Amino acid sequence: ELEIRGPFNIEDFNTEDLGKNPLIVQSKYLHSLSIINYEEGIDPRHLAHLLSSCYSISKLNLNVEIRRLPEYDYSSSNLAYIKLRRCKLEEDPMPTLAKLPYLSMLELHEDAFIGKEMFCCGQAFAKLESLSLYDLDFLEEWKVSEGAMPCLRRLEIEFCGRLKKNPDLLRFIATLQELKI
Repeated sequence: ELEIRGPFNIEDFNTEDLGKNPLIVQSKYLHSLSIINYEEGIDPRHLAHLLSSCYSISKLNLNVEIRRLPEYDYSSSNLAYIKLRRCKLEEDPMPTLAKLPYLSMLELHEDAFIGKEMFCCGQAFAKLESLSLYDLDFLEEWKVSEGAMPCLRRLEIEFCGRLKKNPDLLRFIATLQELKI
């Protein structure tokens, strides 16, 4: 496990600096990565580089402002668990996160997303079993289309005060075993 607390910036960002990661980052034994910073955000380019270096991680915890998900090859990732907190994502993260082939647990907490609408479409989240939406103050609408999240067993929605009631939301999720609202 690796936890990075505090500032995480590369000065004079260029590709030459990016190859200078400590060996632990590129280790095949690194399976969990956490980045926590309450004071400053992180440049999505730096995060993308770190993720591409950590090819064996299966667990990612981001508790830092990033505003947008990084450009990164999500389809080749081994990530199975992601927790995003205080990321203040401005664009719907679902289309990007849906590309993760092994994602089974997703938690979006405390202003992880500050947009108004989220949409899960098509065959999105093929292996997702647990989804937690917590304290997303700006979320007003969440749509799930037929075929999305075919393995979802646990859904938790708490403190999403602006989220409009949508009786059709769970119509396509037949595998749900636990619902907490």
